[in-house]
Amino acid sequence: MCKTFETSLATFVFSLTCVALSVHVRKTKEVYFASIVILTFSLIQLVDATIWWSITHKNKLLNNIISRYAVPFILASELLVSYFGIKYMFGWSNRYFEYGLFTFASFILLTWVFRYCKDTNAYTVPYADGYLHWCGLDLHTVVRILFILFLLTPIIIGLPSKYNVIKYLIIVPIIATFIMNYMNVTFGARWCWSSNITSLLLLGYSMMY
Repeated sequence: MCKTFETSLATFVFSLTCVALSVHVRKTKEVYFASIVILTFSLIQLVDATIWWSITHKNKLLNNIISRYAVPFILASELLVSYFGIKYMFGWSNRYFEYGLFTFASFILLTWVFRYCKDTNAYTVPYADGYLHWCGLDLHTVVRILFILFLLTPIIIGLPSKYNVIKYLIIVPIIATFIMNYMNVTFGARWCWSSNITSLLLLGYSMMY
């Protein structure tokens, strides 16, 4: 899955459709929050679709721009949306967590752009397993763990217990995907099914509750 332009784009469209329908059916803040998180999360599939298109059409300039700037921007945005969504919609905040979050988000952006994907010859190409290998970068295991912790901690701690269904709806697919793909080189590009499942579960929640 998500090994072609078509599947990456279809994944994004599917998630976007489910999120839009969820908000239309149930206009509550927990659905709004989950929708924003899922939509931000699924944007990486649109980025991947663009990269696949650039590979097919041999557009190295577009490949470089998207790989160098769009990918780290979306990854950092996922963390910020998770925390500030919880902060302003449900009231949980922690200044020390914010310091760590801004430090880690800055680390992602700066090291990605100026170290790992820094020159005009840095491109994203498919790895042996068929998934995209962003700039040929193998994310360090510590970075992977920190990313998941910064992504999920606000949701686990800050989302009130009365929204436990939404909480588990978001975190269970993410943790499952993390465990399944933790040791893969193409860790970052293997989240397609998680995006689809989470958005579909949200739609089911909106229709049932």
